[in-house]
Amino acid sequence: MTRTPFIIGTTIAIALGLIGVWAAVSQPAPTNAEPLVHVDDPDEIAATVGMPRLGILTSRNYVGHTIRVIEGSLENLGTEPIRSIDLKLVFNSYEGEPVLEAEEQGLTPGRPLPPGETARFSRRFENIPTGWNHRVPEVEIIRIGF
Repeated sequence: MTRTPFIIGTTIAIALGLIGVWAAVSQPAPTNAEPLVHVDDPDEIAATVGMPRLGILTSRNYVGHTIRVIEGSLENLGTEPIRSIDLKLVFNSYEGEPVLEAEEQGLTPGRPLPPGETARFSRRFENIPTGWNHRVPEVEIIRIGF
């Protein structure tokens, strides 16, 4: 019985040591990526990124809540890979007044979007205000990053 506390203490010490080694080894390697160069000018954005298709899908989850999914495509019309795209989505009422504004930041396909290529995006919404006109929201590209 005198060995039991020693065995338990040793086991805990070894487990904590293994967790510490695992945490130190699994740290991500530092990236030497250049910082993003952001463009906010609407004219330059329009010449660099296109949105050829926008759509909206409606479904219900298992609890019965209505889910709206805004889907679209983003096309790189420029000459440099795009690393980040920020969107603004505006849902309007029947009178044309905004009832919900949402921003999607850092939207990329998981890798830079090369020139001439297209990437799809989607954004889910569950609680759109009741005054919404049930049309595809206005989607505006507010910033891109190279």
